[in-house]
Amino acid sequence: MNDLGQLQFMVAAPDDTGRATFTDITQVARHADPGIIETIFFWGFNKVPEIPGDIGAVPPDISFAEAGQSKIGLICFPPNSAGKLDLQATIGEGSLVVHDDDPDMHKSDTVDVEIVISGKVDIALESGETRTLVPG
Repeated sequence: MNDLGQLQFMVAAPDDTGRATFTDITQVARHADPGIIETIFFWGFNKVPEIPGDIGAVPPDISFAEAGQSKIGLICFPPNSAGKLDLQATIGEGSLVVHDDDPDMHKSDTVDVEIVISGKVDIALESGETRTLVPG
């Protein structure tokens, strides 16, 4: 994917009467550093969703989710972008803890689900374990 801004998003959920309706998402929380990273968050929950009722909304920014929240988004790392990202400068303060010895790495009190659509990405844990994720 060359430009995450080309993607289309929508949410289908019941309205107050219980009838399913579509919500088109036209604005997303987005950040791009060309050649380094492109990030969008297109939906989030500040609490457990209630159906019908509060089913979430587009998050206001690309910060990490706080306790009790969830965010759904996409992150695109171009080839050979490792070592070029400064997370603190990109995301700012919050629940994010950046490792002093590697500004690409972070620690947060979140459950992260990673899905690789194309290419590969190396995930390194503070235990020293590393896994390379590929599509499939």
